[in-house]
Amino acid sequence: MKITGNTGANLYLASGKTVTLDKLGSGAQIGVTTEDTAVPAVFAAANGTDYTSRFTPDSAGYSIGYNAAQQLQLQTMTYPVTYAPGANGTGDSKTVNKEHDSALELEGALFTRLGYTQVGWSKVDGGERDYSLNAIYEQNEALTLYPVWEERSDYTVHIVNRDGSTVTELKNVKWTDEIWKLLTPTPTRENGELLKRLLLGTSIVYGGDTYGNCTGGEDSLTFIAVWDDAFASRSTISVGDSQWTGYRADASERFFRDDQTVTLTVSHPEELLYFQYAVSDQLFENGSVAARKLSFVDYTGTFSTASLNLEEGKPYVIYGFLFTEFKSEIVINTDKIIIDKTAPTITGAKNGDVFCGEGDKTLTVTDRYLGTVTVNGAPVTPNEQGQITLTDARTPQTVVATDKAGNSTTLTVTVHSSHSYKWQTGNGQYWGECEFCGDKVEKTNVPSLTITAPDAVCRTQDFEFSFPLPEGCTDPAYSYAFTFSGDGEPITPVDGLCAGTIPAKYYNAEETGFRFIASATTAEGYRFSVFKDITLREHSGGTATCTEQAVCDHCGQPYGAPKAHSFTAEKAEEMYLKTAATCTEKAVYYKSCAVCGASSKGTADEATFVSGKPLGHDWGAWMPDGEGTHKRVCTHDASHVETAGCTYGDWSTNQDSHWKTCTVCGGEAERLNHADPDCNHLCDTCGIKMTEHDFAGEIAITALLYKEANCLSPALYYKSCKLCMLSSKGTASEATFASGEKNPDRHAEEPGDWQHDADSHWRFYTCCHLEVDRGAHQGGTADCLAPALCEVCQHSYGELGPHHFVDQVNEYRLKSAATCTSPAVYYQSCSTCGAQGTETFTNGDPLGHDWGAWTSNGDGTHTRTCTVDGCSAGTQTENCIDANKDHKCDICDYIISECADDNKDHKCDYCGKKLTEHTGGKATCKDKAKCEFCGESYGELNANNHSDLKHFPAVAATKTAEGNIEYWYCSGCKKYYKDATATQEIKQADTVTAKLPGGTVKPGADKSPQTGDNSNLLLWIALLFISGGAVTATTVYGRKKKRSVK
Repeated sequence: MKITGNTGANLYLASGKTVTLDKLGSGAQIGVTTEDTAVPAVFAAANGTDYTSRFTPDSAGYSIGYNAAQQLQLQTMTYPVTYAPGANGTGDSKTVNKEHDSALELEGALFTRLGYTQVGWSKVDGGERDYSLNAIYEQNEALTLYPVWEERSDYTVHIVNRDGSTVTELKNVKWTDEIWKLLTPTPTRENGELLKRLLLGTSIVYGGDTYGNCTGGEDSLTFIAVWDDAFASRSTISVGDSQWTGYRADASERFFRDDQTVTLTVSHPEELLYFQYAVSDQLFENGSVAARKLSFVDYTGTFSTASLNLEEGKPYVIYGFLFTEFKSEIVINTDKIIIDKTAPTITGAKNGDVFCGEGDKTLTVTDRYLGTVTVNGAPVTPNEQGQITLTDARTPQTVVATDKAGNSTTLTVTVHSSHSYKWQTGNGQYWGECEFCGDKVEKTNVPSLTITAPDAVCRTQDFEFSFPLPEGCTDPAYSYAFTFSGDGEPITPVDGLCAGTIPAKYYNAEETGFRFIASATTAEGYRFSVFKDITLREHSGGTATCTEQAVCDHCGQPYGAPKAHSFTAEKAEEMYLKTAATCTEKAVYYKSCAVCGASSKGTADEATFVSGKPLGHDWGAWMPDGEGTHKRVCTHDASHVETAGCTYGDWSTNQDSHWKTCTVCGGEAERLNHADPDCNHLCDTCGIKMTEHDFAGEIAITALLYKEANCLSPALYYKSCKLCMLSSKGTASEATFASGEKNPDRHAEEPGDWQHDADSHWRFYTCCHLEVDRGAHQGGTADCLAPALCEVCQHSYGELGPHHFVDQVNEYRLKSAATCTSPAVYYQSCSTCGAQGTETFTNGDPLGHDWGAWTSNGDGTHTRTCTVDGCSAGTQTENCIDANKDHKCDICDYIISECADDNKDHKCDYCGKKLTEHTGGKATCKDKAKCEFCGESYGELNANNHSDLKHFPAVAATKTAEGNIEYWYCSGCKKYYKDATATQEIKQADTVTAKLPGGTVKPGADKSPQTGDNSNLLLWIALLFISGGAVTATTVYGRKKKRSVK
């Protein structure tokens, strides 16, 4: 049932039936009266049932809804329009409703964003502009709008120096512009120094930092320029005219012959905290080591090397120390500076000396830093001993020795290595006097020089000669002379003999002889010579033949012309052939010499003879004559021709025709054009391929289908040969054509690259741009520099991640530098962006103490102190030690003890040093001296100090007993002496005087003399033996004498 209008009529509706309410006004209430109600009741949400789904308006622009009292009501439709700030905007969201079919003016700029200006609205956050600000929206659908941003480009960046001076100014800067990329090319200042760092307040501007990173919204920023790294490369040390930049660990030497002015120069010293210098005789491996080892003093201006008290000739290095406001230590240095004021010395001669006849002269050049040595301006190199040799020059030679500092010494001498004699000769003798020193050679016979050579030679015969070199002579030479020409050269003797040859080609054809001269030089330098005249003669004698010349009887060489040939021999050999045989003629030959076999060819009559037989015909190849026959010609004679008929084989072909070819001569016949009536591309007569396929036919049949229809194009078919219907498939081009309609359900290509917005991604088929695969971003991991990267489309999304702070050494994150006892402490930094954390870590080892020298404490200990400024733990004390037992500390030289000799062995009981010598006591002829200190014997016996010298007075001899002279006897050395001072030693026998004649020996009368040494039994036995022999002899003599008397 249908009710039209707002009639207020009551309608009773059976269960399950429907009613249509037509043309109700907006706001009309719909109610129902049941059997249990007396008045109509509205459909209200309070009744616990959602009645909106029970009614459907059939007019556009209306809906069934609830009013403020939650009563069912027919309402005009509205569409919410929501303004959201999006991910980057600032401000509160706002929603307004647009009524159906009404126009809504969109808002102007509602949101703000640092560095950007809102210029429109987009239906996608971060998307392109869909609506302008204050645009009219008329569509009947809900809408969410996000701000469209345009980056500001009206910011200003000022780069200034520490003193406020402008480096550069950048205008029209964008919020996202990277500061360092704006500085392209990198600014420079004087000397080409590059900008290395920027500061904003105390913060460093790193690569990648944008204007927006550095500001809180200001319209301009001012950065401080830092040129820190330029100090090392732009700072110099000047010594005199020499200048150095930067640090060098491998320095060369620079020499100066007097004190120099030293100047240190640095660009922009106002940017330094310290500017100092130091001087050392050490060269360190790098500037950091130098900075720790050296004691620097403030540089206040130019100074002289004289103020440094540099030891002459010793290398020193001057260091400059620059300490920047960023606590950077920069060290520069010079090469090794050597002040050398001493000139080289030249020994071996005095200035103006003249040396003659002494050979070469050797001089010695001495200098610690010798540079160059020249002789008359030409450089020479001294040997390892510094020696140079001056050879014979006959004129003064000036030697200049210059050291590396420029000091020089000059010496002029004249060297005549040999005498220059003015020679005189006469009567077979020579003599001379040196024109420089007057040395004379006395008259000497001229040595004999004998030439061994023939008196005459033939004109084509080489001249051979020899002469012995006289003993003592040198420099032998020979020469030869014609009237107006000649030559010669030195010659080397072999075993004293000089021998050589003058080739005949040097003889003068116009002359009949030449003079040969031999010469040599005596040991004194006198040059003498002898000569021999040689006759040139013509060849003679001998007999010539037709093959050989006559041989000279004198020199044995051939000469003249050979004898004439006898051409009478007939030999049919190839070498004598004049004309070869022909088809009809015999061969013709030259006659030859009956003696030597030479051919008569070329002679006046050229005698010949014939031999052999004619050759007969030698036919050439058959050649066609175009008449079905062929011919051939004799190669010996072209007038001889033979003709025969052609014989044909298989067809011959080319692109257009075919023909038969003679198998003998190759002649052609029956030439016709190709024909292909059965359309198989082959000639029906000869079978040759006539045509290629022409794939231009277009027949849309399944057998020729190449590709089915898709969303872009209809089906493709292979073209076919217009002659034989063969498909183009498999050919080089595989020609195709299109036929039929497109198929929108079959895509020609795969989906293209991913498209994306802030939350989702999708793709389009690249062929027809159909959207597929839309989905939300997923996966990936965000970090502090970039949000997560979607694992599907590889687009970043979401928020930035946290920092990842790690232990990473960075000079800008240094909290405290390393000390003697503690390592350096650094703040952690983000491994991703480099941001500084709050936690710290240590790195490296403590520097260790830089100990000073040990100093004795005077109590058996010594102490050293760390030289590093501020080191509070740098004192070390140890006991003195004496490992080498020299009574003093091996470290500080403190005297620990003194030498002592308690055991009286004349040596120190501790160190073993000899303290005293033996002393006292006296040596005798028997015993050495005994030391009064240690009691030991020492030294040598004293032969002049007898220990027991006894005097024996003289006893006169008698007839019955021997006597003795006055003498002295020492029992210590067992020697006899004639004097009381024991200076005249005698033998024991010398002390005895013989008995007087006529005496008789009585028993016991032969007493040996007393010596005072009763203890020496052997001596007594010896004396007794000698005395007994004498007595016996005397007795025998006496007896004989008695007998003779009887």
